[in-house]
Amino acid sequence: MRTARSYTQVGIGILFCFLLLLFIYHQTRDLLSGASITITSPKNGALLDEPVLTVTGITKKVAFISLNGRQIFGDEAGRFEESLLLSPGYTIITVSAEDVFKRKLEKQLEVIYRPRVASSSITATTTNSR
Repeated sequence: MRTARSYTQVGIGILFCFLLLLFIYHQTRDLLSGASITITSPKNGALLDEPVLTVTGITKKVAFISLNGRQIFGDEAGRFEESLLLSPGYTIITVSAEDVFKRKLEKQLEVIYRPRVASSSITATTTNSR
């Protein structure tokens, strides 16, 4: 027959194991969730009238980041800013990230560049006929 003391010891052991597992999960949850990308500018589907576009965003837990297949770099806080030259029409911009476990994440951004139509100023000359 078990005593109350042995039940108490078993209960404390189970509680300790539960708290240890909870602590381990808390410390590793960022590694387990993988990389994240947030594009802050421009918005998806934006209609632009300037040929130079600056893509800005924030990444978390990334080891490598690229914009349209070209490696880019961010600061210590994970912020990045990169300029692109757009061709007229529809453009798909791809931001890819990879974490330390080689898990890949990709975000696509669609924009439309429509150049401004240059308004030609026609100067009318009036002739005074006498």
